[in-house]
Amino acid sequence: MSDLVVRLFTLLVGGYALMVGVVALAGVVLPRLGVAASEAVLVAAMLAFPLFCGVIIWGYHHRPLARVVTIIAGGSAVSIGAALWLAPSSLA
Repeated sequence: MSDLVVRLFTLLVGGYALMVGVVALAGVVLPRLGVAASEAVLVAAMLAFPLFCGVIIWGYHHRPLARVVTIIAGGSAVSIGAALWLAPSSLA
């Protein structure tokens, strides 16, 4: 499999997983800071699209494929794990 296919798969699928984690984490953290839960999720979801585009642009620009895969996979795992850890027990 060529590097381009691996990079494309990583950026699309891994970038999506990273944005899911970021939105979930923001949806858990922002209400604890005083933002209404509905507004927190809305703001996080609206910011996810430009962040997703930025991750894709960064991933194509950054040369070492192993580093791109590691950062995206690690960021996804950490953000989703932190969101599940911080979520109220009724949601987790």
